[in-house]
Amino acid sequence: MERKYAPVIIPTLCRYEHFKRCVESLQRNPWAKDTDLYIGLDYPAKEGHYEGYEKIKAYLEGGIGGFANVFILKQDKNQGSLKNTELLRLAAAEKHDRFIFSEDDNEFSANFLEYMNKCLDQYEEDENVLAVAGYKYPFRSDRIKGTVFTSNVYFAAFGYGSWNRKMMKAQEEMTIELFRTRYKSLKFMRCFYRQGVNQYCNFVKAMLGYIPGLIEGDRVLPYDLAYGCYMIAQGKKMIFPAVSKVKNWGYDGSGEHCDSLIYDKEKPVTHRNFGTECLELDENKGFEIMEEKNLSQQELNDILSEFFVIPGKEIVRTKAAYYLSRVIGIDKMRKLIHGVKRK
Repeated sequence: MERKYAPVIIPTLCRYEHFKRCVESLQRNPWAKDTDLYIGLDYPAKEGHYEGYEKIKAYLEGGIGGFANVFILKQDKNQGSLKNTELLRLAAAEKHDRFIFSEDDNEFSANFLEYMNKCLDQYEEDENVLAVAGYKYPFRSDRIKGTVFTSNVYFAAFGYGSWNRKMMKAQEEMTIELFRTRYKSLKFMRCFYRQGVNQYCNFVKAMLGYIPGLIEGDRVLPYDLAYGCYMIAQGKKMIFPAVSKVKNWGYDGSGEHCDSLIYDKEKPVTHRNFGTECLELDENKGFEIMEEKNLSQQELNDILSEFFVIPGKEIVRTKAAYYLSRVIGIDKMRKLIHGVKRK
């Protein structure tokens, strides 16, 4: 059977240095020569975007080699990251049944494309696998004996691959009604808590409007938090590499969704305390799949929880808010929280 090569889609706007690093790292992949590259150059929304935008535009006009084909979508008005990405996915879907998504601030290992394409082939028929992550969170992985492992709680969006039909189904099912139904189920929420305390807290706080990133108005935002909550709600999982194929440079404050992090080397590395220097990048030239079979999903999630550490007081407050919302209702609780935040 002839191998399918997933196209890479990259939305960008004005972060020239990040974007250039991203493209050049992909060019170093031997499998790039068989890979289509789709780049969506959004239009500036404010004056501060123009300098970087013009640099990227000139870079693109100079031509990008090393790929099977390069398709460039230049927007004539600002679309925003979500719309720009969706236009790219629709363009790629005309020729391909799968895709690899990357923001423009990622750097990739030389075996990233091989890893992605082999995993997309391997897990295509597994309906429980929603996507394949290229990024591995910077936690100690010496207990993981395979080259890939799974999580049913966390969705890492820093360079991931998936299949059009699976993502379309997920977006159709990923509704406010689904999340409200699961939120109201005490049995489900207890299971959620056991699988990943931090993500449980994220879900509760987002459902109550304390943090953004999950619900906006009458729609679910298709970001990593929503996909992670969807996976636990619907019994899906994501494939992760035991050694990261991606280094995310977006924690410098330039990204839309990544805050600037200050790394304190005297404290343990956690999701709230790490820097780019903590992110490893696979230096192997090739990749073969060997799925982790020695550890259960709960054990793997427990390893992840050592990185996603959350203070005890925050857990207590979040659980208290959840149980109070079960008494007075989600909507009343949201209004109460918004009133406190405004003060």
